[in-house]
Amino acid sequence: MRNYLFNPTNGQVYECVRSNGVVAVSDNVYNSGAFINAANCLHNLTGNTNYFNDAVLAASHVINNNAILSNGGRDDTSWEDQFARGLSYFARDNNLWGLYNTWMTSNANSAWKNRRLDLNITWNAWTT
Repeated sequence: MRNYLFNPTNGQVYECVRSNGVVAVSDNVYNSGAFINAANCLHNLTGNTNYFNDAVLAASHVINNNAILSNGGRDDTSWEDQFARGLSYFARDNNLWGLYNTWMTSNANSAWKNRRLDLNITWNAWTT
């Protein structure tokens, strides 16, 4: 995945490699979360700091480009939570809550503020 879907200059994680071999270049927050989670696991297993650095870069890319995650236009239902899960595990395992707490709290508060009040649930659009 790192060789084909990760941009090591800015931390962007792309959508996919299509069947014709063309990389679908996009900002994919779901894939970024999975990438961070995988890099964190590999770092935990090997101690290789390159995996740690890749996770930091991928996280920074998403955070710097998304004050609040909001995905009201896509059909997949786990867009934000895959990123939040990957970042949470990474922060927990590496004692990085001080670095990510403000951003994570802002996203949680926005999701809760914009929830469906009758059932206290939220959807992909954490800003509306």
